[in-house]
Amino acid sequence: MIDSFLIRPSGLLERYPKGDQALSYDIRDLVSGDIKTLDPVMRLLNSANGLQRRAIGVGIGAAARMCLTASEAALARRLQDTVRRHSDAELNTGFTAAVSDRGSSPTLLEKPMVPEPSNSLGRGSIADPQISPFRPESIPDPFAPRR
Repeated sequence: MIDSFLIRPSGLLERYPKGDQALSYDIRDLVSGDIKTLDPVMRLLNSANGLQRRAIGVGIGAAARMCLTASEAALARRLQDTVRRHSDAELNTGFTAAVSDRGSSPTLLEKPMVPEPSNSLGRGSIADPQISPFRPESIPDPFAPRR
């Protein structure tokens, strides 16, 4: 993915014209995977629309946050400094939302592995043993003699 991006960075904007979550994921993966992708990502801002710029900000913010948890604070600072040097409001809004994890759309630092259940039917002894209606107070011994 990194090599194909470096060959033709604009393909990323063509693939995600609405600047959706997938663009943020790809930006996050690119920037955290190889710092050489940061400059081409920042150059994309010149031709990106507002939604794409915000998604790029979210992706860079997600990469910065990942770096902090991976004890790569210097890289996280570099990403933050790069975003601050650009006076793009959408980029900064997306970055701030991702770093603080309080933003509105799109805030997605990690790809969801399993969607949240739409109602309580999706929860139970496996998903959340604390609220399982089937959770017995004590499990009877199947080998104990009957009384």
